[in-house]
Amino acid sequence: LYDCERLVLSAYPAISASCFQVYNCAIPFSPTQCLLHQCYISQTPNTVKLRSGMEKTWSPNTVSIEAHARRVQAVAYSPNGQRIVSCSEDATIKLWDARTGAQLHVLEGHAARVCCVAFSPTGKELLSSSDDLTVKLWDATTGKCLETWTRHTHDVRSVAWSPDGKYAASGSYDRQVILWPVASPQTATVFTDHQAEGDQVIFPPDGDLLSAGHDKTSKMWSMTSKRCIRTLVHPARVMSVAVSKNNQIVACGCDDNNIVLWSKATGEQLRTLRHHRHWVWSVDFSPDDQILASGSWDHDLCLWDVASGSHLQTLLGHADQVLSVRFSPDGTHIVTGECGNSVRIWECNGMALQQQRPKESRRLFGSLTGDRRIWQPSTGTSTTTSDHH
Repeated sequence: LYDCERLVLSAYPAISASCFQVYNCAIPFSPTQCLLHQCYISQTPNTVKLRSGMEKTWSPNTVSIEAHARRVQAVAYSPNGQRIVSCSEDATIKLWDARTGAQLHVLEGHAARVCCVAFSPTGKELLSSSDDLTVKLWDATTGKCLETWTRHTHDVRSVAWSPDGKYAASGSYDRQVILWPVASPQTATVFTDHQAEGDQVIFPPDGDLLSAGHDKTSKMWSMTSKRCIRTLVHPARVMSVAVSKNNQIVACGCDDNNIVLWSKATGEQLRTLRHHRHWVWSVDFSPDDQILASGSWDHDLCLWDVASGSHLQTLLGHADQVLSVRFSPDGTHIVTGECGNSVRIWECNGMALQQQRPKESRRLFGSLTGDRRIWQPSTGTSTTTSDHH
């Protein structure tokens, strides 16, 4: 049944035009170790023969959609995992069926690039931010624009919902982070702590607010006091930020190609993840906090073991820079948006990744100073050793 589903997804345009395309193209181009290929390849006409480049198994990229006319800036799953939303430099927002990739709605109303989009906790509303200096609230079912909020004076790069849905936040190149009460956006609170452009805002599970800034910091604000309570300082601009679902780890993607993990409770730097060859544009934790996904300007989608910091896998197939990565609510898939105008859905094979995780209880990491630290994942403690190579 899995082979049947993948076959239909991969060849749907041809099959929908003619059922005979199952034998003319779907079977001939299916992976050689696919059971359907092995059973039916002898029954296909000799009109198509692929001499080289045949895949042996199915690619983890289950669906690829030419989603927009220009680059895809951000993607997100609905809370129930049934829909995907994307926004683009073409000034549109689009809703998709998360299983088939079928287009459901097109939302129009922004006058410039839409930089970010996010579902509300109920999945009934959407927030979007744009270079037209506005934040818009949408009905996710009808696609109707409900409200437009204006307070920023430069491109609005990011939006996020609080866990209870009562607040929204936006980050902008005007260096401001704005906290909007959804019921009364005219009473918004403006934070001006960043000394350079802001790139992302998120709400961790505890409801506090975090941001990523070009001033080489990630800042945390208390929703109770409305004050900045912690600043995480980096050696490079912070392009993206994510918080684990257990509220313990902050991950920051930077333009020095690295990802830095921090303790949210203490602000202690835990480790630096190195593998990307260019800026890290997006990071996201899996629902069980075991895997971190990262998308980069180097065209790669990388998966990391959170406990050890080890690089598990690079999912290849993007034709351009990966600007946004998000796990599905059940952790079985990842959706990505790229500069090549595409939205892609990837299988996240937990069993295969589990086999790639290191068996050692202690892991060795290089520090920013050139020293090395040995970490014990179960306790979070470390020892430092010198690098004599």
